[in-house]
Amino acid sequence: MIILQARLINGHLVNGEGDKKRLGEGSTSTQMGLLGTMVKNKLAPTTSIAFDFLNKKVTPFYGDEIWTNQYGEPLMINNPEASYSPIFYETIEELYKEHPSSFASFLTFLAFIGEGLQTYNPEEQKKIRDEYEMKEKRERFEQLQNPDVRQQYMDQRKKELEERMN
Repeated sequence: MIILQARLINGHLVNGEGDKKRLGEGSTSTQMGLLGTMVKNKLAPTTSIAFDFLNKKVTPFYGDEIWTNQYGEPLMINNPEASYSPIFYETIEELYKEHPSSFASFLTFLAFIGEGLQTYNPEEQKKIRDEYEMKEKRERFEQLQNPDVRQQYMDQRKKELEERMN
């Protein structure tokens, strides 16, 4: 929060090398963009996924189109495992088993808006997340072994960087 306030007051960002960039110039966020990012990062997981969906960009990708975020990273909205399955899915199921009364409905609503009612095993969730990330990295690595795919990827990234510089 202190860094955000300093950036908003000073009107610039400072990178790790000490270089200053004015807010709103080139590819640098505006003050409203910084506030929006801070608010989005505070959202409940489900709301954050909805925000990403509503704020998506359609990007050409090897003759197809993919949804990307503001940084050009692919969105995995259609794959619940990729978005780390919002915790409330499991919470709702467990609450209905443990409290089959109307109280469960109230707790379900609280879980949906992001209240901490989870009864999950953190080790199991971390294992699922790690397995998915390794699978994604492995698939991307295998794709990039093809020289044509690698060149297309490099050309696309170069074009994106050039666009950001302008």
